[in-house]
This record gives sequence, structure tokens and C-alpha cells, in this order.
Amino acid sequence: MLKRSQFRMAPARFTGVVQSEADSSVQIDVFEPDASMPGGINRKGAVRLAGPGEFSFKVPATLTSVSLQVFQDPGLDGPSETDPFAETTVTLAGEDPDAITLVLEPGK
Repeated sequence: MLKRSQFRMAPARFTGVVQSEADSSVQIDVFEPDASMPGGINRKGAVRLAGPGEFSFKVPATLTSVSLQVFQDPGLDGPSETDPFAETTVTLAGEDPDAITLVLEPGK
């Protein structure tokens, strides 16, 4: 979960819905694109959901772009090509982004 100490200005709120045919828990990993970091991203936190459905979380207002990697691991066997997955990058423009719909699909 993102820490309150990361917030110095009013945080940006992400809202939306995760859709999936699988009924297992969902993890939303939150990254900041950063070319100086290995893989070009800096992990900022994660949000866990009991299953597909609505979500809401805040990120520090100092971020200008946020990447979300969302997945399920129904077999509890670690990442694989058959796990439902989706990703998106959102540019923040000083206000809360529009609601996001993330459709998890195997093999993405």
C-alpha cells in the first residue's frame, strides 16, 4: 500500500474497475516511469483486491505519469503466460484522472 508520508500535496485519486473472467484476487502494481531505474520503472506500491471489481487509491501528486500493471494468479504458481493481465500508463495533469476500466486477459 502506498504510504501517507509520500503525500505532500493533495494526492491524485485513481478510480475504476477491473474486469476478468477469473474470480481470484487481483493485484495492481503502481509504477512511475523512470529511465534511470532498471527496467525503466520505479515501483511505488501495490493495491490488492479480493477479486475483480471497483477500485480506488491515491498516488502522490508529485507524479506526472503512472503505470499500472494489473494481474491475477489463479493457480498461485507465480507469473505465467496464462495469468490474466492488463497494463496502462496514465499521464497526470494536476487533477484526478478519469475512471479506468482494465480488462484482464490471459497471455497479455
